[in-house]
Amino acid sequence: MEVGHLAWLLACGFAACTLGVGLSVFPSGRSGLGLRLTHGLAALGGAFMVVAAVGALLAGGSQELISLSLLPSLGEMHFRLDSLSAFFVLLIGGLGVAGSIYAIGYTAGHGTSGERYAPLLGGLWNLFIASMAAVVLAGDGLSFLFGWELMSVVSFMLVMAEHRDPEVRQAGYFYVVMTHLGTAFLVGAFLALFAKTGSLDFAAFKAAAPGLSGGLRNGLFVALVVGFGTKAGLVPLHVWLPRAHPAAPSHVSALMSGAMVKTAVYGMLRFSFDVLGGGPSWWGSLLIVAGLLSAVTGVAYATQQSHLKRLLAYSTVENVGFLFMGTGAALWAKAVGHPAIALLALGAVLFHAMSHAAFKGLAFMGAGAVLHGAGTVDIEKLGGLIRRMPKAAAFFLVAAMAVAGLPPLSGFIGEWLSLQTFFQLARAGQGFVDRMVALAGVAAIALAAGLAAAAAVKAFGITFLALPRSEKAEHAHDAGPMMLAGMGLLAAVVVALGFFPGLILRPASAVAATLLPGTGAAGAGLTLGGGTLLSVLSIAPGTADGVAASLSSLAAPAAVVLLAGLTLLLTVWLGKGWVRYRRDITWTCGIEPNARMEYSGQGYTKVILLMFKGLLQPVRTLEVDKTAHPLFPGRVHYESELAAVFELQLYRPVTHAVMEVASQLRRLQTGSLQTYLLYLLLAAVGLIVAAR
Repeated sequence: MEVGHLAWLLACGFAACTLGVGLSVFPSGRSGLGLRLTHGLAALGGAFMVVAAVGALLAGGSQELISLSLLPSLGEMHFRLDSLSAFFVLLIGGLGVAGSIYAIGYTAGHGTSGERYAPLLGGLWNLFIASMAAVVLAGDGLSFLFGWELMSVVSFMLVMAEHRDPEVRQAGYFYVVMTHLGTAFLVGAFLALFAKTGSLDFAAFKAAAPGLSGGLRNGLFVALVVGFGTKAGLVPLHVWLPRAHPAAPSHVSALMSGAMVKTAVYGMLRFSFDVLGGGPSWWGSLLIVAGLLSAVTGVAYATQQSHLKRLLAYSTVENVGFLFMGTGAALWAKAVGHPAIALLALGAVLFHAMSHAAFKGLAFMGAGAVLHGAGTVDIEKLGGLIRRMPKAAAFFLVAAMAVAGLPPLSGFIGEWLSLQTFFQLARAGQGFVDRMVALAGVAAIALAAGLAAAAAVKAFGITFLALPRSEKAEHAHDAGPMMLAGMGLLAAVVVALGFFPGLILRPASAVAATLLPGTGAAGAGLTLGGGTLLSVLSIAPGTADGVAASLSSLAAPAAVVLLAGLTLLLTVWLGKGWVRYRRDITWTCGIEPNARMEYSGQGYTKVILLMFKGLLQPVRTLEVDKTAHPLFPGRVHYESELAAVFELQLYRPVTHAVMEVASQLRRLQTGSLQTYLLYLLLAAVGLIVAAR
């Protein structure tokens, strides 16, 4: 597809989103009909972006789309479309389409007369999609920071949609502080590069990177890790994420978790490989360790959550850990001369980024359907929803299976690729430390996958199975057709990528090869044998012993389908043959079954809490009423919550120190005009001395 056509398609996408923003400004755009129209325009804009991204991936190469001379003193704002940015535009636009369709039903009845959402929600939604696309299309530091800051501010406003709730306000303020902390590190990195090049263009950064000193390159990399790691939710910079994602409307949470955190992954890939051109092996080791900590910590916290959206938010921290581990593995493999392993790692990162966008977006939409139908996402007050919300339950089950990494869904493929990456690193390691880091990665992925399965079973089982635990659950209703349509679109993507991983692995492998120029990786690493999508996915590590591992992209799904079919046939045959059965309620020793007999969410994962109590640090409250009889208490109340470990031990001391310094600096504020003039004089003298 020609460059002009791609630019035209993207322009149409941005124009549709801009029209949606403009419509929301007028009073008619804030009504129920207006919300539907604005979200419909967002879906149209996302569709244009998807078509443009697919065309760019098929064409390959790098195209400059537009240059704007808004601030000539700092240079032009460039927006470019290459394979890497096209891949993430596809991710953002695709999830934007599904989320917009879902939002048409989710926001129905919540116009100016409603109190749950801000009246400009539809316009902010359009602006959110456009700002994320602008980030990944940026070709220079000015346009990147413009899109980045716009994305941060708009997402903050969306998180604050239900600002009347004190917890929502606290989550929003926490988010805006953390995100601007990360932005400060990015600004510092860009200014350091500007000082060396005199330009903010990424091409100038890339040309100057080989001549930078080792200390400056290392400092830039650490600043980028902090800046992008904060936005991604990398532990210990993650503290905003479990607060902000549950506070936002559910379709906003889906886009934040599925797409916004991926802009940080895009940033790490763009600057680590394309701009800086890689670095020493310890860069990769740092990201592997940080990702390992995030994966295990995130999923351990996820297993203990009773708030369904907070559980999914911590699951995002886990998956961000996988993505950073893969990025670190690719950096390490490139540094030590294993391009095939680096290509495999990058392919796994890109595939899992797309897969996670689909299944986590679907999971948050499922949580929104629960909130919409039952009025709560406290899983301890739910149960039995599968009979009252069968369609939403079916879609949420698909998401839960993908979160757990079960075949034949896309989550399994992503985790399998990640495991194989670290197995290859262990084989190729040149020293004891390298091998131990790689094996720790294998162990972390395996442990996180097991805990993720427990969290997924808790999320689906306690929420949808057994008996209702409250009146709200008893009278729940299923989601509407537009909500189900958005969820169905993402569920189809999750299933399709499980059965046909080549749909994404082929372009992902091509994109990964562009990040590894001159390494000979383009013809190695990820291959799809036989030239078909239903084929053998192989890993060629570039060693003399040939292919190290392979996975038939059809075998695992076919085995699951075959087993399910045989089970169904056996059940039908036994029912019509010599075995007769009848349906009846569960026998519970003659006692009528009730909700108090069920597993609670806390009870189900209590053993995990005991295993990780050193990390989670639970705080327990036990109250026993013995007024009736000392041996037979009348009432026992037990409550357990997790201590905010990172906030208490890391952020609170820093906050206290900053507040102490601020209180001391307040002494400078005397209220005297003469004193302030003296300050100005001293500052001017200091600047003159510094300039000399």
